[in-house]
Amino acid sequence: MKRVWRLSLPLLLAALLLAACAPTAVETPPEVPPISDAAPETEPPEIPEGPEELPEGAAPLTAEEIGRVNEAFTPVFIDEEANMTWANPLDSFFACYYRTPEEIDLSVFLEYWFPPPEEENDARDKVSQEEYDALTALEDWPFERDRALEDMPVPIHWFPKDRVDRFLTEHAGVTTADLTAPWASGLFYLEAFQTYYNTTSDFGPGVFQCESGWYTDEEARLTGGHSVLTLENREGTWLIRSFLPEGAVPLTAEEVAQVNAAFEPDLERDGVSVVNPLTCFVSCYYRWREELDLAAFLRHFWPQEEISGEAEFEALKAAEGWPFGDAAREEMLVPIHKYLRADVDACLKEYMGITTEYLGDSYDGPGAEAHSKSETLCYLPEYEAYYNFVSDMDQGCFQCISGWYSEDTARLWGDASVLTLRNQNGSWYFQSFLPLRAK
Repeated sequence: MKRVWRLSLPLLLAALLLAACAPTAVETPPEVPPISDAAPETEPPEIPEGPEELPEGAAPLTAEEIGRVNEAFTPVFIDEEANMTWANPLDSFFACYYRTPEEIDLSVFLEYWFPPPEEENDARDKVSQEEYDALTALEDWPFERDRALEDMPVPIHWFPKDRVDRFLTEHAGVTTADLTAPWASGLFYLEAFQTYYNTTSDFGPGVFQCESGWYTDEEARLTGGHSVLTLENREGTWLIRSFLPEGAVPLTAEEVAQVNAAFEPDLERDGVSVVNPLTCFVSCYYRWREELDLAAFLRHFWPQEEISGEAEFEALKAAEGWPFGDAAREEMLVPIHKYLRADVDACLKEYMGITTEYLGDSYDGPGAEAHSKSETLCYLPEYEAYYNFVSDMDQGCFQCISGWYSEDTARLWGDASVLTLRNQNGSWYFQSFLPLRAK
């Protein structure tokens, strides 16, 4: 029987998470406990490929049934008489991967969700001035706050919460109150109007093209385009249950334990408790790698260098962001930590696939300030080094409770956050770390 290729999570962790940042001749960073042998390989779930391999009582989709599925999921509708084109609202369920409907990212779900108007008010040309004023007052509004509504460079789309809830309930059996996944892109909500808003200006709806599948009285599993869509029959109604990459498998209890061993906050070295360097990557939230908060990342970074002398200290005192006034070096109440930019770039390159030159604005969405371990950070170009002044040990933390992984993606869920890893050309990189939304 042919088996779907299965990525070993222990091998993934061994490749990505076991090695710490490169040591120097002076300092040796703490080692992460070995985990690649912590659990035996488990067999992947078998994906039926022919009638003889179907679950008991299951029937394969016929060519006619596959055609009807693809007709239902037609990506784009065209009204030639009205000269209108819009995305199939059902295809919003294919804009992100999720193991359960609760894991749907509402921001990408609504990115191209434009169902036909239900009411006359739905067909209005733009948001009201009152709504616009409330949007520009939001902390994470990305445009100029004094820009006039008529001067917006992109359209603002609005989605009444009750209408979104009805659609989610009808097709997935959940409402927005059940969703816990973080918003990965620009979505805004105004409680006063009970409405969601986004500013999508391009056109890229989700797509699922069914190629094969099977169904029983309780379940249907459809495969196509390297993705698997699972439906559940709940009291006579077929609901969307999950949408995952082909070959994706859930983490076992042993694999969850391996993840948590890799991210253990404190390690023992020579009888001394030291910070696990991997916690640098969970010291702040980021929707994509370029949003990493460098100050938070370097809070407990390894390796460190010694300041060369008084000339370097005086240059540091003159640097932008120096917080200690005219204090002499011997009067410093906290230690000065120095990190060579070359070491920082090497670590980011190895584990994120980028360097410091690609870092931009830090994540400023929900939970940013409460979670970030950001500190004062200075940089001296003449020494090509970063400096901070950390004296405590409140490093980043991630406690995995569940997750799934495929050939190119691993998504690990904690009790308050989600960590995503991506495989690029055979190398696994930290991709994002985001807070779960409150129910």
